[in-house]
Amino acid sequence: VNFKTFDKNNVEAFITSPIADVVEGKDSTLWISTQASGLVSYKNGIFTSHGLDKNIYRLHDALFIDKDNRIWAGSPDIGWFFFKNDSVEFLEHSSSLKDIVIDDISQDKAGNIWFGTYRYGLYKYNSDKSFDVFTMEDGLAGNNVFDIINGKNDDLIIGTDKGLSYYDGKTFKTDSLIRGIAVYQATYDYSDNLWIFTNKGIFRKNKNASNFTAISQDYKLFNNIILDAIFDFEGNLWVISYKNGFSKISNGKFVNYTNKIGLKGQTINSICEYKDNSQLVAIDKGYINIIKDNKISVLETKISLQNIRLRHINYDKQNTLWISTYSGLIKISSDGNEKLLNEDNGFPSHLIRITHTDRNNNIWVGTRDVGIIKFLTKQSDLAKI
Repeated sequence: VNFKTFDKNNVEAFITSPIADVVEGKDSTLWISTQASGLVSYKNGIFTSHGLDKNIYRLHDALFIDKDNRIWAGSPDIGWFFFKNDSVEFLEHSSSLKDIVIDDISQDKAGNIWFGTYRYGLYKYNSDKSFDVFTMEDGLAGNNVFDIINGKNDDLIIGTDKGLSYYDGKTFKTDSLIRGIAVYQATYDYSDNLWIFTNKGIFRKNKNASNFTAISQDYKLFNNIILDAIFDFEGNLWVISYKNGFSKISNGKFVNYTNKIGLKGQTINSICEYKDNSQLVAIDKGYINIIKDNKISVLETKISLQNIRLRHINYDKQNTLWISTYSGLIKISSDGNEKLLNEDNGFPSHLIRITHTDRNNNIWVGTRDVGIIKFLTKQSDLAKI
């Protein structure tokens, strides 16, 4: 087994082990926001702390890399800042920015940086280092801003706790159908249709349409508590709902998958693309279902998954399946070979929450108790696991 654990015990940059977010820069540098160790980068096997000399320790969850590879973040200790070329530049405003929580960060097509905040509206950081602040008094739908994306009409689309706003650079317009609804996420599909995920279900605005359609109400989605959603390579939308199975929308129709039609459980923790245009579904208590052509089957494994908590599944480009469980990390190679990694065979932890495959096919493992593990990482090395 070829692996290494990165945590406070062997990495000087980590004061504690909890990680808030990880993003990857254009040069393959990993940037890590932490809950007590500040901003940390990882490149060429080296972890580097940034900002501790400026008293940056705790970071908000929102971490963003702009077109110029600047890393933007906020800290309740010292305020908002960006990092580039080994230096930290703090943003200045008449308000105390360290007291304002950032929920989202984005960049518009003109290069301006936008901050969505909790309770204090929308902040625009201009090229001259000045701020413009927009709240409900300026026409913004709500002062809790959850999501900011670039629209297709050179505008911004802003999801708030009280509706969806559009900003054309001069004025805000609130969508009348979505008024009063909390919009947590907005995204475009491959056909440029706009989708929003809310506390009242899922809404879609077709590319040439003027109004949203309440998709989840029309197609009787089991409930409106949406935990996660992805578009697959064929353009289908897969939606996980809280303790009610999951659903697939294809060609304008929902297909609901529950235990009534063969799903092995209702609590779904993860979905991933699998071979032959199928999907894998990880059930919380020890089953993986295969969905293919709207038929459900069970993935058979040599290692028993019975009564094991399955947290995450990841099928990488080398056709290797990684199963994150609270009994260890299971690796199933393309040749069918299976291996369970935990403390019994030298792995640092059995409490595995998630795996991530980076652009160089390195495997990163997030644990509940010992931080991040990185496999050292040429594919020839991974074959030895």
